[in-house]
Amino acid sequence: GTTIFASLDEPRNAIAIGGSIMGGIGAGILWTSQGVYFAQSADLYAHATGMPMQEVTSLFAGTFGFVFLACEMVMRLLPTLLLSVYPAFPWG
Repeated sequence: GTTIFASLDEPRNAIAIGGSIMGGIGAGILWTSQGVYFAQSADLYAHATGMPMQEVTSLFAGTFGFVFLACEMVMRLLPTLLLSVYPAFPWG
């Protein structure tokens, strides 16, 4: 039978899988700690500006969402643009 590790025969597959594992672990830590950082930052900003906490939370969430989705859009468009400029990558 075939196992999941059969694709580790090629070095670039092993590197991609290793990178995915590290990225998954890092993302879990990042997203968990982001909630604490977000709440503390919103609290400090609300106290410094006198804005209501609900408004600050909305402002921060909207800003984060915009930046996150803009980056996602750019990263999704990048392969399309690259393939239109370089239809056949020499290493592909």
